Amino acid sequence: MKKSLKITLIFLGILIGIIVLDTLQAKILDNSPLIKIRKEFKDGYVQYMDKGILVNHYYCINKEEKTIWKSTKYSCPIYEEDNKAQELSERRKNLESLIKNEMINKQFLDKDNLKSFEITGICIYGYYKGEEKKYMQINFKAVCNDDSKSCINDCRYDEEKKEYIKWIVSDESKIYEFKDGVSISYDELNSGSFIMSGEEIK
Repeated sequence: MKKSLKITLIFLGILIGIIVLDTLQAKILDNSPLIKIRKEFKDGYVQYMDKGILVNHYYCINKEEKTIWKSTKYSCPIYEEDNKAQELSERRKNLESLIKNEMINKQFLDKDNLKSFEITGICIYGYYKGEEKKYMQINFKAVCNDDSKSCINDCRYDEEKKEYIKWIVSDESKIYEFKDGVSISYDELNSGSFIMSGEEIK
């Protein structure tokens, strides 16, 4: 046998071995093949698909993963969000309504120029011992009719998260004060007069 032919056969044998091993690990472990081309999807129930030589690996939007032979048709399961988990509590709804109305009354929001307003997070930072009033951080998104920021006043904007931040002092039935932040001294924390919370109102 010629030397060049032998080298070619050895090379092909190694290549086939790599493909077989890669295919086996992907199929047995439901992994993505190492030799692949990734295709991403913007719509439907598939987030992306890794196309291997003999198998395809599907990553579904419900986090399910499946490796199948190329000759086999596969569809990710229909994904329905858990409405109960997404539903806001009455406590949250009432507080959101209170915050929005008070922000309009205090002219932090221009109602006439406000296209949309959505509170994305309400977190209780803490409270002074024996008091009902709590210090809360409010995160929200707002869009003005002219697509500028002209309908939002005196609110810090987080460029990374693309949302606004405002602080309030409230007992959840009344807002006593709007703030740009909270400063608590070490003595207040150390003595226990100020209690840290971190509770997120959902």
